[in-house]
Amino acid sequence: MRRQLNELQARNQADSLMTDDSLALTLCEYFDSHGTPNEQMLAHYLLARTYADMGEAPQALDEFHQAADCADTTAVDCDYRLLAKIHAQTANLFSYQMMPQEMLAELRLMEMYSQKCNDSIYQTLAIEWQHSAYEMLGDTTNAIMTIKKAYDRYLHLGRNDMANNCLPALVGYLVNSHELVESKTYMNLYEESISQNQDEHYTYIPELYYFYKGNYYLAVNIPDSAEYYYRHVLKTSQDINSIEAASLGLYRLYKSLGETDSVAKYADLCYQVSEDRFKQYNSEELRHMQALYNYTRNQSLAMKKTEEADRNFHKFLLTGSVALLLVVFLCAVILTNRQRKRAEINRLKAEYSHALEQQEQARQEIALLQHREFETLLEQKQSKIDEHQKKIDNIEKLLYSEKNLENQLANTDIYRRFVYLAQNTNKHIYVDDWKKLCQMIDTALPGFRTKLYSNYHLSENDYRLCVLLRLHFSLPEISILLSENSVYLSKRRKYLLSKLFNQEGKPEKFDSLIKSIS
Repeated sequence: MRRQLNELQARNQADSLMTDDSLALTLCEYFDSHGTPNEQMLAHYLLARTYADMGEAPQALDEFHQAADCADTTAVDCDYRLLAKIHAQTANLFSYQMMPQEMLAELRLMEMYSQKCNDSIYQTLAIEWQHSAYEMLGDTTNAIMTIKKAYDRYLHLGRNDMANNCLPALVGYLVNSHELVESKTYMNLYEESISQNQDEHYTYIPELYYFYKGNYYLAVNIPDSAEYYYRHVLKTSQDINSIEAASLGLYRLYKSLGETDSVAKYADLCYQVSEDRFKQYNSEELRHMQALYNYTRNQSLAMKKTEEADRNFHKFLLTGSVALLLVVFLCAVILTNRQRKRAEINRLKAEYSHALEQQEQARQEIALLQHREFETLLEQKQSKIDEHQKKIDNIEKLLYSEKNLENQLANTDIYRRFVYLAQNTNKHIYVDDWKKLCQMIDTALPGFRTKLYSNYHLSENDYRLCVLLRLHFSLPEISILLSENSVYLSKRRKYLLSKLFNQEGKPEKFDSLIKSIS
């Protein structure tokens, strides 16, 4: 299965068209049960790429999200490079769907994970692509800021070719924002770089750059140069968007010059080109909608999902039955332990009462001895009283010390504050709340922190987990207070069991050891 996974990845890296999802589905099903998080992530990523090649955007988007969820970012061997690619592909789908906010969120994740794997070029690409999302949002200021940031980073990395690719769009934004002096500076940098590289290799200049340059000359009132660049776009470009932009530029130019015949000519041309572009857009949108809502394909997927749900239901029944038996067994064990503890308490109470009676009897004998001045016997009886008192103190300590400590912890204001926060999920937990809780534990249980840090240096979040467990908060309450899911908490507790106590076992064993620290 790993060999097939690597072969499918090789096809993907070779940019081969993948139109059959059967192998990818088989790989996902296998590695979801047997694979590492990295293998699960790669399998779902390849299934998403297959759906993308098949033109099924919703399934592709769902699988990209599934692939990202498979990643274990707490592991030292997490494949951050693949995770960055997943978010890049997801951003591309959101760009195709004209969803700029979602696109920005994915690009920021792509930037973060590229930084984690030390891929500076891919990180800078994530920054550069953000300008398209800001352009969709109409936020020219942020679009300019991000593309400038990408340009400077490319230069710092020695990738002048990629830096130059940023300049046409940057010039367009600056001209549209009437930042003419700055736009001229970047135009000169771009053209100087192009002239230097012409002898080395062929350099492609986007047609829209000439349109932006025409806009610049129109803005600085040099109509002859503006007309030259607009006509250059009309003469050389086959792209309908570039033709429409050049026609609009000529319309504005002749309107500013007052040449009514030319204004009418290019206004009519703009209308025709816009109509053609609208028809083309409608055709592309129709194909896009067909890709989104392939009814037959969705029916097949729905049937597969139904079958999977049935299998999961049977698994749930089996798991539930085992869990119920386990709960019954645990209840029996707990009841037995409680009865044993109750019997021990009753025995201690009886012994306590007997000790009190013996103490009282000894005191009465002391009173008699004092009257008779039997000093030697008096000392013996006093010693016997002290012995009984010591025994009474030990029994009282056994009976009430643990209860008093727990009552002391539960009666603090900060404990009641966290109980309230656990029950009201819309309330915010402040850093000062955590600080007060930890100070309370340090005061009430001075050996607690020392015990935990003696074998392993805990992170702040792990220490908070230990504190909440010691205070007998339930796992759902801890999940709310730490904003972590139950799967993460289970993994951390097993991990900390081995690090703090050098033991292996279930998370519940770790809970028991933490609660026993006093």
